[in-house]
Amino acid sequence: FESFRHRSEPILYRLDPNHNWEPDIQHMEEQIQAHPEVGGILLINPNNPTGSVYSKEALEKVVGLAQKYNLMIISDEIYFRLVYPHFHHEQAIEVVAGRVPLVVMRGVSKDVPWPGARCGWLEFHNAALDPGFVSFVEALKKRMLLEVCATTMPQVILAALYDHPEFESWLAQYVSGLEETSTAIANILAPTKGLKVNTTQGAFYMLPSFEEGVLNSSQSLSIPHPEVRAYVEELVSRPDIPLDQRFVYYLLGATGICVVPATGFYSPFYGFRVTTLDRDEVRRQTTYTQLAQSIQEYLTSASS
Repeated sequence: FESFRHRSEPILYRLDPNHNWEPDIQHMEEQIQAHPEVGGILLINPNNPTGSVYSKEALEKVVGLAQKYNLMIISDEIYFRLVYPHFHHEQAIEVVAGRVPLVVMRGVSKDVPWPGARCGWLEFHNAALDPGFVSFVEALKKRMLLEVCATTMPQVILAALYDHPEFESWLAQYVSGLEETSTAIANILAPTKGLKVNTTQGAFYMLPSFEEGVLNSSQSLSIPHPEVRAYVEELVSRPDIPLDQRFVYYLLGATGICVVPATGFYSPFYGFRVTTLDRDEVRRQTTYTQLAQSIQEYLTSASS
């Protein structure tokens, strides 16, 4: 854990769009071998930005790597209550089961639509397995106490909220609505030529990815407003701009639809993230139909 003091940039591993955005275990191990300073593996499950929920088999392989290379696991499970009815979320503590040191991150700010009530917590498991992990935990706790202000109101009512007899039924209805919205969006976007849309399994995100080779630096969308068009053209004139970011700027300028480029999340694959929170069926249909049409127009606007 001494190695954490000597790095300021994360070491990244890929998620595989051809396997519903699960961790690419081979690439993960290659990264660990290439960087002996690695001290732990971070999981975000259910995942932001992809909306995937990792299988038990994938988690077992990750824990196996952590054991093999003497690493801890940090599991961000902030969306664990927002898993869709036909999918199952394996909590990291159940898979780790005393095998490696583990930090679990949870909170109330995602499963309850309460703006401003950002209240989260850390769970530390299996600390006795590694004296270095104990030191890391104590240092982390001290720093958090110095830097983080307590969100008093959510803490006061947290137990009453989660123990309320109507909470589970409300949550089931809320998650069902998220799945319905996600399915509707996927049905609109999936037929778009050149786009791959994975099934969203939890949380409220989706990350459609462009097929390899369909984007190039000559494509564009018509932007009626001259000042907006000039600004977008200035933004995309950078020679190093990622191709999905280029698309996102044109989309925003032409339609007003705002999405986030996949490369903004350090993705090696081109795509974009959307949120799946809009319950207005008419607006959702209009927006995502326009998005699908804009993608097709953009992809056919210039040949590579």
